Amino acid sequence: PMALLAVQYFLKHPTPSVPDFVGRHGLSRGKLQAFLAKAGPFIARLERAIHPRHDYMVTGLPRRLLLLVWFALIILLALPVPFDNFLPACAILFFCLALIEDDGLMAWLGWLFTLLTTAWTIFLLIVGPWMVIGIIKSMI
Repeated sequence: PMALLAVQYFLKHPTPSVPDFVGRHGLSRGKLQAFLAKAGPFIARLERAIHPRHDYMVTGLPRRLLLLVWFALIILLALPVPFDNFLPACAILFFCLALIEDDGLMAWLGWLFTLLTTAWTIFLLIVGPWMVIGIIKSMI
């Protein structure tokens, strides 16, 4: 669903939509109210921290680059690379907050986590096979 929403964002749909079989699965009113009661203080802090600033990071060419990297991170998140979900998820979160609130600071944090994701993924792809080979050799 995240990739579908990203494509809709690229196509500049005014409101996001999901297929019916996804949209039918919702929360009951009681569960939603319980969640909002628990998450309320966190959401209030988040709303105080995120606001429009550094708009040059979320307009024009930087916004288009952000969207392309955002989509690439969504694809990376779906790949079965062990130990490689947390950093791209954080980058996606910050990019989404940046896009929703036109907050350039959140965009900067998204770029920082994207750099960390890139370094970590390269590390895993280079070191990971050697570790697996070493484990197999030690078992033989």
